[in-house]
Amino acid sequence: MRLWRSLADQGDARAQFNLGVIYRDGQGVPQDYAAAVSCYRKTVQM
Repeated sequence: MRLWRSLADQGDARAQFNLGVIYRDGQGVPQDYAAAVSCYRKTVQM
């Protein structure tokens, strides 16, 4: 999670997508669909 978050904060689209998957599935974090959608949307804003 820390690695993905760090890369996502730097604008890495793959990391942003993977964070979305983590939040969508609740892998190590509480399941949060809104956070997942937010991460997914960042991948298309590039």
